[in-house]
Amino acid sequence: MPDKKKKKRKNLHTPTVVNIARLYNEDIGLEGLKKKRLSGSNGISFELPIDDQEESKRQKRMQRFVEHNDKLSLPDDPAIGGLKSKRGSKKKNAGILEKNKKLVGKSTSVEKPYMRLTTAPKASDVRPLPVLRMALSHVKAHFIENEDFKFANEQLKSIRQDITVQHLRKSFVLEVYEIHARMLLEHDLNLNEFNQCQTMIRSLTDSNNGKASKKKGVLRQSEEAADEFRAYSLLYDVVQNASIDLKVHVASEKSSIGTTNETNIVVITQGSSVRHALKVVKAVLNDDYLTFFRLYESAPHLSAYLMDYLVRRVRNVAYARIIAAYRPTFSTERFREVLAFHDLEEARRFLKKKGAIFLNDKDNPPFWVDCKATHSSYT
Repeated sequence: MPDKKKKKRKNLHTPTVVNIARLYNEDIGLEGLKKKRLSGSNGISFELPIDDQEESKRQKRMQRFVEHNDKLSLPDDPAIGGLKSKRGSKKKNAGILEKNKKLVGKSTSVEKPYMRLTTAPKASDVRPLPVLRMALSHVKAHFIENEDFKFANEQLKSIRQDITVQHLRKSFVLEVYEIHARMLLEHDLNLNEFNQCQTMIRSLTDSNNGKASKKKGVLRQSEEAADEFRAYSLLYDVVQNASIDLKVHVASEKSSIGTTNETNIVVITQGSSVRHALKVVKAVLNDDYLTFFRLYESAPHLSAYLMDYLVRRVRNVAYARIIAAYRPTFSTERFREVLAFHDLEEARRFLKKKGAIFLNDKDNPPFWVDCKATHSSYT
């Protein structure tokens, strides 16, 4: 896609009418859009060309804009910063938040830098809900035009902060966290902020596997969004090796949807993100690398971005299994195929780093790995 000259961003300080941007709320297709990686010292990279079809998918993800008016209870958000950063200040911070429970912002700045709070917020520095709605529209419009993640990330954290200190009770809040979570998955390499968002979403919806809660004022996500974020939760547990949380979430899915037999974990709608995530969990736990990489290529929504964190782990286990199981040799081409390397050169770099012993035909490239010799040196 040809580069566009970036326009200078106007510094908006008044709640003037702004064009409502299409929501960054659509998935990017069943194949997902993997991050482009540069081959580093570890020799591991992924690359997916952004052709016309992928570009079309990226545009479709920005097509919906939904406004919500439901009420909900909102717990404290870590994005508010310093209110929870010091030891022994829990009661004091709780008092600050309680004191400002009825705080209504008076700021009219559509753009506002994110700053960690160290004192009680002032109404003059906090934006009320109408301005926050315009701020979110402005962030989306700017991101669609410039794809400036750094700007969008800071502004969304600032919006979240203003939401939290005012204890807002609108489902606009859920929209903010869903948008931010998706942006973080696609553009950020730090999962901590994403986890804050998905944790808040579960709290906002009193998440019970996508089923509506009977508690008054709790939001309900759409079936598609609930399925999407339940899948992210399962994959996040696998990435973090959180075995206890993973067991709880899998058991919860079983009790909610119903079990079938030992081969199919639960009955879920065909194409469901949760169904896909449960298969990923099973593949990782069983060291089934063939299934894992098939699932990686067909990951729905943004699940592939979380699976990226599992690739190195799965490859290392697969390598040890292959050199132990195959005799006398295993081709480099086959390694490339089953472990989903971009090309032969990437596969060779990985094998050399692992200490593989190649069978060379004079000056020809190393197309075959001597599994017996490699296994002896490996163990």
